[in-house]
Amino acid sequence: WIASMLDARLDYHHWRLHETIQANDPAAGEAVAQAGAALGQGADAGLRMIDNAVMEQALVMTFNDMFTMLSLLSLLILPLALMLRPIDPTRAGGLAH
Repeated sequence: WIASMLDARLDYHHWRLHETIQANDPAAGEAVAQAGAALGQGADAGLRMIDNAVMEQALVMTFNDMFTMLSLLSLLILPLALMLRPIDPTRAGGLAH
């Protein structure tokens, strides 16, 4: 369940972040050109470098989502653990420590 949720949230955040980068934006074109120049290659390498940065941010957002979900799940389950009764040693038949 956790791995499936990680994949789904990663795809969601990855494409949401990609939506914010517009092809006709001069700042985006300049960032791609600078990234490609930093690698000593063309715009293709710059696009891959920008995509890696987007993927990195999507991973951070995904793990933040998972931490929040698991924390809320733990808080929801905590009252159930508090309602458990202790084991009666006489009825356990030697199963208790």
